Amino acid sequence: MTALNPHRYYRNEIVDNNYGTGISRNNHADWVVYVKTDRLSKNKLHCVTTGANQDIYRYDGDIQVSAGDIHDKPRCLKTGSVKNKPKSSTITISYTAIKPVANMTVPDKLYHYVCTADAQTIRNNKQILPSSISGQSSGVIIGNGILLSSMNPNRYYRKEILQDIYDDQCPANCADNVVVVVSVNQLIDINKLFMFERCPWKSDLFYYNGGVLPVQPNNVMDKPRCAKPTKK
Repeated sequence: MTALNPHRYYRNEIVDNNYGTGISRNNHADWVVYVKTDRLSKNKLHCVTTGANQDIYRYDGDIQVSAGDIHDKPRCLKTGSVKNKPKSSTITISYTAIKPVANMTVPDKLYHYVCTADAQTIRNNKQILPSSISGQSSGVIIGNGILLSSMNPNRYYRKEILQDIYDDQCPANCADNVVVVVSVNQLIDINKLFMFERCPWKSDLFYYNGGVLPVQPNNVMDKPRCAKPTKK
């Protein structure tokens, strides 16, 4: 256990603190269980000094929690820059074809998912820079562009988003943050927006090759808690 407040620390910071840097456990901070210390026996609680930013605690025994103590990692509310590992320079997408959307109905809001470090850069520069995108089947480089998903971050968990967009072929922190591209018809040259034809059970995924995409800093946020109902 740790004293790191999930509202004050990003997921990558929590993972680095608890497990050490360079350890592939990015999804180990996707959820948080709040433990009330008044339920614990002090004789069984031990502080493990690791040299990390925050101490880690070990409890010798079972801990009773309620369903209301278990939460999807909430949005980090702090400001300022953070460190994170850079993602791959080329994004690989599985698809069968690419078609223009000029005569199609496009959602008013699209979402660009990124890691924490990229989110900070986008917030500071007020723009999304294109990335190199290739096709999974052929490996042919499509070109520089920006991936935009129709998946609402309030309705899908990070794991679902990663599976849908990247088929899990991307680091787990690639959906830690989300950039909401609002008023698509105002911000995007519709003639430069294309949609990937993919498996019918996948969500709509778009590719914008119109260069830099301007965004408002307040539309760059930590991935919010998924609010969809829990399956019974």
